This record gives sequence, structure tokens and C-alpha cells, in this order.
Amino acid sequence: MSQEIRNLDGQYRHGQVFLQWEEHALPQDATLQVWSSEQPFSEPGAEKTLLAAKIHQGSARDWWQDPASFFKDAEPAPPAGFVIQDGGQPLNPRNGLHVHTVPRSGDGERYYAVTWQSKSGNIKEQPFLPGQNCLSAPLAVKYEQVLPISLQSPALKRGDGLGKALVFSFHGRGGGAGVDQKTGKTTGTHLWFADATQGWREGLPFKFNLSITDKEVRISPFDRTWINRPLLESPDSRDHVPAVCSFWSGYNTNIAQNTNTPELQVDIFVERYLLALIDWAQNWLGTDSNRCYLTGASMGGSVGISLGLHYPERFAAIHAMVPIYRYTWEECSTSKAVSARRLVCASGPLQDRPAKVRANGENFLEYMDGARNINRPQIDTPPIFATNGRRDASIPWVNNPPFYQAANAARQAFAVFWNDGAHGMSTTAPDDVKQWGQDIFQYRLDQSYPAFSNCTDNRNYGTGDPEDGDIIGWINRGLSWSDIKDTRWEYSITLKADHPEIRYPVKTDVTLRRLQQFRPCPGETLTLNRGRGQESTLTIPEDGLLTLRGLEFSDAQPLVITIRRTPDPNRKNIIPGSERPRRPYQDIDWSTAVRVKGTTHIHITSNKRLSEALAVGLEFLTVSNYYPSAPYYPIAKFTPNYYRFHQQHPIIDKDWKMVYPPFDWNKIVAQWKDKLPPELQKQLPFKEAAPFNALPEGILEAPNAEHHSFRDTGAHLNSVGSMYCSGHFDARNKFLVTDYGWPVGNRRFWRDACDEMIAELLVEDGGGITINHPHWSNMPLRLALNMLDYDARILGIEVYNHSAQVGRKTGWSEQYWDNILATGRQCFGFFVPDWYFSQEDGCAMNILLVQERSAQACLQAYRKGNWYGCIKGNGLGFDKITFDGKKISAAVNRPATLKVISRQGTILESKGQEISFEISPEEYPHHVYLRLTASDDSGECIFSQPFML
Repeated sequence: MSQEIRNLDGQYRHGQVFLQWEEHALPQDATLQVWSSEQPFSEPGAEKTLLAAKIHQGSARDWWQDPASFFKDAEPAPPAGFVIQDGGQPLNPRNGLHVHTVPRSGDGERYYAVTWQSKSGNIKEQPFLPGQNCLSAPLAVKYEQVLPISLQSPALKRGDGLGKALVFSFHGRGGGAGVDQKTGKTTGTHLWFADATQGWREGLPFKFNLSITDKEVRISPFDRTWINRPLLESPDSRDHVPAVCSFWSGYNTNIAQNTNTPELQVDIFVERYLLALIDWAQNWLGTDSNRCYLTGASMGGSVGISLGLHYPERFAAIHAMVPIYRYTWEECSTSKAVSARRLVCASGPLQDRPAKVRANGENFLEYMDGARNINRPQIDTPPIFATNGRRDASIPWVNNPPFYQAANAARQAFAVFWNDGAHGMSTTAPDDVKQWGQDIFQYRLDQSYPAFSNCTDNRNYGTGDPEDGDIIGWINRGLSWSDIKDTRWEYSITLKADHPEIRYPVKTDVTLRRLQQFRPCPGETLTLNRGRGQESTLTIPEDGLLTLRGLEFSDAQPLVITIRRTPDPNRKNIIPGSERPRRPYQDIDWSTAVRVKGTTHIHITSNKRLSEALAVGLEFLTVSNYYPSAPYYPIAKFTPNYYRFHQQHPIIDKDWKMVYPPFDWNKIVAQWKDKLPPELQKQLPFKEAAPFNALPEGILEAPNAEHHSFRDTGAHLNSVGSMYCSGHFDARNKFLVTDYGWPVGNRRFWRDACDEMIAELLVEDGGGITINHPHWSNMPLRLALNMLDYDARILGIEVYNHSAQVGRKTGWSEQYWDNILATGRQCFGFFVPDWYFSQEDGCAMNILLVQERSAQACLQAYRKGNWYGCIKGNGLGFDKITFDGKKISAAVNRPATLKVISRQGTILESKGQEISFEISPEEYPHHVYLRLTASDDSGECIFSQPFML
């Protein structure tokens, strides 16, 4: 019998390609490789991309159902195949399976192939044979939200977790098996095939349990990674199996062969897998991105500490019972346990040589050092509620005091209770401490909270020796809060100190964290009322942290703390905007509406580009240049390098201090001219260019700029209709302006910057802020939601950015848009060229619907949602769009494919020039929103604004 792979079959579903094949008489040591190509593999010179190597034979076998995968002395179970779609049948376990996740830039048609090779003697490799081990026809694939496979019925539906809290519950070191050792029953409700960043090779299958109640979605992932060999070099015999535990962290990149490598390189695969599950739950199930919590005990509590401190912006709070905070070589005095040995199992001999994190070369043990990670006062780390036992033979007490000390010194939110117990001490904790498991749900990412430090009721945790310090003790026990008011000019909170063993009076420092709208600046003086008639002033220090020192509780009665800012009389009063219109086009007379071609994101840096923008038909220009981020309005009064000579707005220096104009950049850069390359030295002194040409009659314009590099996010925001300016001219530090103390970009907190953008809008009821290219920016969904919630004049997101699509194929954010709309928030969709447009390819643009042709009317149309978007601007357009609460209807001006889209996806498709869809109010919760698209053979696609139900 010939040695070969046969009958390769491929299916695309939800961002993944499922490849299946038959294996015939392959050598025992043969491994398989999966390939991708944009051309048929039979074509000479076809470029091939290796997607995965070293895939074992029989990879369609579901090893999760075999006890021998997890328990070294277990009898193997009869082979069973993976189920790879909801309600599907198991595959033949003797066959092969690989699941490829389409990357961000992978949209298009792709061919796939599978080959094998053997090292027994000379290397042998199967050639590419179409119809046998190569697909004869390509698969149309795209980057989109990956979905897990439901192993139980009924299958999940999109939005099943809408608005609910998301809780990740992590098991300890002995858990994660896919089979119950006693009963033999399989466990796990869902199967997830990982992408190339989530494991030592692409396509590794992971399992998790999922449950949904009326209040929460709870996910319990399994920490087991298939390496197809027993990990015999591990000092822990529990790893002498082919499905190993990572201790919820990273592991050796060579784990499939041997972890005892000359250089230890660790990749943090498991954290990326967990973050991907969170993204899926928030994007597809619709869980509240501001309420994501981590909970677990032992190893499960340890991942709460590490993951929560590595990604503090993702988690509202953490409940960690008997966790490891630090991984060191210090022994437990009672059991001689050493915490660093926990990471040796999957990472290699760390005691012999340090391991480095692959991404940046950082020492792995330092990366996992919670004391270091929490000691970042400028970062709001998630509140942590923990328990520890001084006689815990599994978790050395010696590592705990340095973490306690670091959390207190950094003024982070942390509470812990300890006693002289062993590993199961959490069950003996007082009732008020056990309540901490529920108290975490008080915290939200979009709500501030107090962090207590230096509390006089704290007990002595000692030096780390179990004989030193209080046998039973706590930090920040019984300190609670309620009734927060967080506005631009006033903050108030109710604080209380009370637990059964408290001794009054109690003093504590309180640092206010995750401040939302109340964001005083360093050096600002505030009025402070400490409650009970005590009023004073407080000046914000240079670190910007708002800490109230020495608050005193004489009894269990609550204190109401109030802090006020004094509004700047020279600044426009910022009043939050009303809600974005939930049903656009309501005041449009489609028969008389004037259509104006505009865009909210276009860079025009020369007269040539200005001419090209006019040539593609743009009629309303809001030029969004950056470096600096400042309006070129009116454009005829500006030169392309105007702000090198006339910058009149301040910038923020490397020490976060405001530096005010004037700026003579010729004089400033001359100070280090000799440090510049010769070709840049020749450009000095700068000479101002000729002005931009005057716009033709009838072309409208308004101010705009693209702002970026904020203090707390890498987002890009455009300020359509605003005169607000930020940053300086030196893009990418060519002239070393950043190196000499003035970093590039906005450098304000994004909320403060948005306030300034809104304050300088030319038209009070027009224009606003756009969130640019969220896919390209890899923007967390939670951040976009928080921005939309902050002010209604933050209008929406760029659904299509042509530059990002041309450059990295990350221009489409349509799925991201739907994820936002599925939460019930109105979010307008923008379609923009950014840098790239041409008469041949067209220009992405927004078609504004106005009753009069003026810049003011166009800005007002943006505020109301009275426009539709298109990706080419070649003439396909909506003649009408109507929705009366019961029926949505649309008509277009030439034959096209029309679609009605809701939270459930495409719910109606029709070819022609009209479409209608009827809906009853009872169906509103099922669909949440409705929007329309139309596309034709020219490649044009147009998009309505959403109607929220």
C-alpha cells in the first residue's frame, strides 16, 4: 500500500478552516505539515505558507475522552473522534484533523494542502497532489469571531449572555482532566481550537465548562495542553502524561520535543487563549465587558493574580484563595515546597538557567512576580481579595509578605485574611471574609473605587517565617464603600470600617482609582469634606494620584466624603450630550434631500493630494492631518508645514508637564542639529512651503484632526468640526524631538482630550468624535463601549478604513460594529479613505443627507446619523430608508443585493432595488437592532446607519 494522505476536505466556519484527511500506511515516525497558498499548489512558483508542522498522526482522535491522556497509570479508552460542529457526529479517530484560524490579514480565497515527512533514514515527503492532499478548489475565508463548538445541546445563540457578568473560575493543580477518573464520564461543555498564538502549534484543542444564569456567564477552562508525549523530564509525576498542565502560564516553546533545552524560551500561550475566550464571551455572547471577574483557589487563584496584574484593564476584580503571588526558590519552612518548581514542570530546568519570555526577552520568573507587577502606582490594578495559610505546605508563606507590602506601598486595592491553617484554610475563614467571593461583583471597570492602604487595623504579617508575625491576621478587612458620585466637578463616596474583631479608632489612607469623569490634574487644589464637618483643601501631587491621608473612623458609622473641583471660568462649560439618535433619518425628506459626499478621515499634505481628493468627488472636506493633530481650516490659509512655524497650542513633555507656546522649532531643533543624519541637517532651518490652493466654489469644509498617543490608550480619535489641537510636527522622532523631552502625540487622558475636542466644536449641535480603525488598532471592545458611554458626541466607529485594508487588511470593523450594536448601544458607522484613494479604485466616503448645502448642515447630519456609507463612492445609493417601528424598508437607485442585518446576522436578503422586513415589538429583544446594506457587481457596498429597537 502506498504511503500517502488522501481525500483532503476543507470547510470554512466562523473564522476557521477545518481540514480533514485520510492517512494510509504512513511511517510510524511521520509527522504532518499543513500549507496554505493563494494559488493552486500545482502552479509553478506558487507561494506556500506553512501553517502548522509536527502534527501527529491520527489527529482527529479526541484525546480529551481518554483517561490515559491525564492519568499515567490509566487504561486507554477506545479511540473516539472529535466533534467539530454543533450537533455534529464524531470524526473517524484514525484520520487527520487540523483547524486553521484565519489571521487578521488573511481574508480572501485560499488553497490548502497537507504533506508528511519521516526522518527514518532519509527524509521523505509527499508531493502536492490536487484532489488528494491538496484542495482542488479554493475556500473563501475571512478573519472573524471564532466560535467554540458546543458538545451539549442546545447550542449557544448569539447574545445569550447579553448584559450579564462574566466570571472565569479556575481549577487547581489536580484539575483539568477531560474524563472523571472515578466514573469515566467525559467533562467539558465546549471545545475551542486555538490559533497559532495560543499554543506550541496552531489548532490545539481546549475544553471548558460554561453555564449561564440570570445574572452571569461562568466559564471554567481546563488547563491541559496536548504535547503527544509524556513529559518525563518534569519533576512532577502528574506531568508524565501527554496532556500536561501549564500552571495557567507560559511554557517552553519546545515542549513537544524536550523542555531541557540549552536556552529556555517560554511563551505565554495560555494567557492569550484565556483572553481569546474573554473576547468571544464579550463579543458574541454579549457579556458586560465592564464586569469580568477572576476567581479560583490554589493554582486557580494564582492565575487570577498573574492574569489580572498582566492585563489590569480587562478585569473588574479578583477573588483568589490560597494563591501563589511570587515564584521564587525560597523554601517553605514546613514542607520545603518551592514555588518556582511549579513552573519548572512545563518550562524546563529554571533552577539551572533562567528562562526568557519569547516576546521581549524578559526573565520569566520576573514576569510572574506579582509583587513587582502590583507595584505600579500609576496603574489601576483590579481589586484583589485573598486568603492564605501560614502552614500551607503547598503555597510557601515566605513569598506572601513581599506581595502584601508592595500592594500597600503602591496604594492598590487589596484585602487578605490569613491564619495558621494549611492549604484548605479558606473554609475556616470568618463569614465576612467568605463574603468576599460575592463582594467582588460590586466592582466594575466603568466605575471608580477606593483603594485602602496603611490601615491601623491591619495585623502584622511578619517577615515570611511562619513563626514571625500574627498567627491570625488581615489587611484592609471590613473596609467597604457605597454610593459613589463621579462627575466632572464633584466626587463623593460613602466609606465604612466594620468587622467583628475591629478595634476603633481606625485610620486609613484612601486612593481613588478608576476615576471616570472626576479627573483632577497634578497641581490642582480641591476642596475636601471628610464628613462629620471636617473641611480642608487638597492639592494633587505630581504623580496625579488622589489619595486622602489618615481618614479616621471612630465607630461603625459611615463617613460621606465629598471632593469638589473649581471650574475654570475661561473654559467652555462641558455638558454631556444627549443620546445619539436611536433611529436615524426621521427628519429626512428623501425626495428633496441634498446628497453631499464627505469623509471624516482623510490626510491632505500637499496640493497634489488636495487635487486628488477633489477628483474622486469629495464635496465636504474635514481634513484630519496629524503631526501635529491640528486643523487645516480654512485650508487656503495654511501651508503644508504651517505648524512648524506657527504652533500656538501646548504640548505635554516627558514629565507629563504642560509646555505652552510659542515654539520656535528651528531654534529648538538647532540645539541638537549635529546629532541628526546629514540629509536631515540639510533641511534646517525649516522653510515654509507655499500655501494650499483655494477650494473651488461649492466645496464645503470644516475643521478636523486625528488625535493619538493618549496617556491611557493607543486609540486614534478624529474631532470632526472641532478646532482642538494637540502634539507637534516630528512624526516618528525623525528630528529627535521626542528624544530631547517632548514625546509625540496628545498625551492627555482620553476623557480629558475628548472634553477639549467637544469644547472647541464650531457648531454646538453638529460634528463630534469618531473612533478610528478599531480593527487596525486592535482596540478592546470595552474601551470603545466606554468611549461611547462617556459622551453622545463620541459618535461611532470607522466600519471601513481603506488605508488599513490596503496596508494590513485590517480595514473592516463590521463585526466589531455588530458587537457594539448587540449591546443595545447606538453607534454610527463611518467609511473613510484615510490615506488611500484614487479615481481608479474609488474613495470610501459618507453620503450626507441635508436639506441645504452648508458645512453646518453637514456637521448636523453627522450628529443625527443622517448619512449612509460606501466603500467606493461610485454612485450606488439609497433612494429611501424608512422604519416605523414595525417595518423597515429601503430602495436603491440601481439593481443590487440588499440585506437586512440584526444581532442574529443577515435576516433577509433580496435582489433588485427594494427590500422590506416586518418586525413586532415582541421580537425586539431577539434582534436588538436593524441595519441595511446593498452591494452590486461593481464592488460597491453601501451601509445604512443602525436602527436600535
